[in-house]
Amino acid sequence: MIGLPPRTLVEQIVDKLLLLYLFAIHKIKDDTKAQKTVFFAENNMNEQKIKGFNYSFIKWHFGEFSRELESDLKELKQKGFITTDLELTQDGEEILNRMKSVLQRNSDIIKRIDMFGSYTEFKSLDEVKNVAYTKIVIRGKQVKDLPLGEPLLQKLDDSETKIKFKIDEGWLGTFEILLNPKLKESLNIAIAEEEYIPLEV
Repeated sequence: MIGLPPRTLVEQIVDKLLLLYLFAIHKIKDDTKAQKTVFFAENNMNEQKIKGFNYSFIKWHFGEFSRELESDLKELKQKGFITTDLELTQDGEEILNRMKSVLQRNSDIIKRIDMFGSYTEFKSLDEVKNVAYTKIVIRGKQVKDLPLGEPLLQKLDDSETKIKFKIDEGWLGTFEILLNPKLKESLNIAIAEEEYIPLEV
């Protein structure tokens, strides 16, 4: 991803939250299909100056590919928030339930993720790949005709954004804790201990 702007910490958190939402509502089940679904959604939002996902994509062996998205999928699986079939675990569902009000405040972004999640969900992987190869045109060329490594999409800069995912610092902190099992365990212990501290008389 040389030359493409790295994501900020806030953008990384937003991306993971939106991924959990996508997999909770839509049965994507395959990493390659997830790559295409996220690309379709982000590409559409970028065209309308809506800042939801923040991934950078290049042309790779199966078309549109984001190393950052691959890393996020791996992390969410390793930490036990999604399965290998991209379904939410109980821990993943708990996070999403805690963050429900944040998602509701960002309905402009959520409805676009739903639109493309619904579009790819019931298509075969071959059908989705065919759309990705032949229906997406970048700089006048179909993706299939571009060389490997060619940049296809990058995150919107804040300065060109009309609508941006809204999440305040308190919720950012909450989500960071929920994503980190050790931090979450420490917090739960601290809360439990505080509940049993006897009041001074």
